Amino acid sequence: MNRIIILSLSALFIFVGYRQVSKKNALNFVQSPDNQEFVLLELFTSQGCSSCPSADRLVERTVLDARKSGKKVFALSYHVDYWDKLGWKDPYSQAQFTKRQYDYADWLNSDNVYTPQIVVNGQEEFVGSDDKKLSRAIDKIQERGTEIRFDFKNIEWKNNEIDLEINLSDFPNNSELNVALISKITENYIPRGENEGLKLKGANVVRVLQKVLSSSLQFKTSLPVPKDMEKQNAQIIAFIQDKQTHKVLGIGAF
Repeated sequence: MNRIIILSLSALFIFVGYRQVSKKNALNFVQSPDNQEFVLLELFTSQGCSSCPSADRLVERTVLDARKSGKKVFALSYHVDYWDKLGWKDPYSQAQFTKRQYDYADWLNSDNVYTPQIVVNGQEEFVGSDDKKLSRAIDKIQERGTEIRFDFKNIEWKNNEIDLEINLSDFPNNSELNVALISKITENYIPRGENEGLKLKGANVVRVLQKVLSSSLQFKTSLPVPKDMEKQNAQIIAFIQDKQTHKVLGIGAF
């Protein structure tokens, strides 16, 4: 585990429910039942960190195993940028992901920021490669459910952006909605840094994270598409998060 002492802090989001869209340029997705238990795993990682590949593999395996057993476990892998000056610049790193991790340190009263780190449903954090803690956290949260339904419509991939509409059954007071565009799988050869000479595989790598500035039950938004992203490797995950407790209140993906 690699640690960096924090200096400052501050915030973010989730959802559940899908609907089939039959459009030529639409992304494909499957339908999710209402009121089903869910877990959102937010992994803070980096290709420059030698402790991170084991956490990347654990999160990927956890999501795949959950899918086989019918559990709704979602993952967002944020590549932070504070490793970029230590030998290898991670092509997926963004300053906003580092800020989100610092925000969680503030919210969860943590004394430092480190990689790999997992945050579960915005309420609990621990070392990202700790499979036993992760299993216990998932089993504990799976006892709860959600009542928020998200209906995704008119999703279109248009050159360098994705347009979509979302209808919500509820938007709790003092909460916020975020939408993430992820690469389901990434593979990169690392020529320098702590992982020099390795070919690293990533899963659920966040490429775009956008806060939707609306409290309406019905809205439209657009997500920019990175130049190297292929349609068949893309997925959208959205979630609602309480602004005060930072608990994830609902989640969904397509």
